[in-house]
Amino acid sequence: MNNNFTNTETVVENENTSKSKSKLFFEILGTRIWELFALNLLFMIFSIPLITIGPATCGIVRVTRNYATDKPTSLLTDFWKGFKENFGKSLLISIPTTIILLGCYAGFNLYFALAVTYSKAWYVLLGITVIIGIVVITMNFYAYLMLLFTELKILNIYKNALIFTITQLKTNFLILILCGGLIVGIGLLWFYVKYMTLLFLFVPFAFNWFVISYNCYPIIDKYIIKPYYNS
Repeated sequence: MNNNFTNTETVVENENTSKSKSKLFFEILGTRIWELFALNLLFMIFSIPLITIGPATCGIVRVTRNYATDKPTSLLTDFWKGFKENFGKSLLISIPTTIILLGCYAGFNLYFALAVTYSKAWYVLLGITVIIGIVVITMNFYAYLMLLFTELKILNIYKNALIFTITQLKTNFLILILCGGLIVGIGLLWFYVKYMTLLFLFVPFAFNWFVISYNCYPIIDKYIIKPYYNS
């Protein structure tokens, strides 16, 4: 992995090292839950022009990483800092990601229809499309964190994100289950109770990025940040 960067931030060590990772997660979540509601709404507002989804993601990732490492945080200040300082560079992640995922969505619908109508052999391409989509989504768990907290070049960010996607399967699977479950759960509530769509304004993105930051940032710290400073 490429360690060619300068970073002045390190993980804030928790004072009570005897706490389990899951227990600490829920303690931080309980402390920050109302801020996460506000953060999700802030993300939604700043994402209204679709081109700004990438910068808005940088804003939400900066705040949730600080929450996850129990670092003192100003929600508005840190969100805006992440949004503004990484505006251009974040587009190099968000635009390709959006194009690929839209292509995967179109491919999924096409190959599913062909498999049902003509031949089950099309399920092979359907499976490949799904795998590509999952890989791209998982790479983003790490890409935005590296974009914000390292000075890696964009190609090295992509390379390291792919490496983490392959090597951290257990962590990535857990995150996909938790985050996907939350999205599906809200979607089902929306299907049965229309006004539950309001939950999208306050819940899924901030909570999902908190889960991602809590689990993925320590990996980046262990394999990229700390080796750089110890070398």
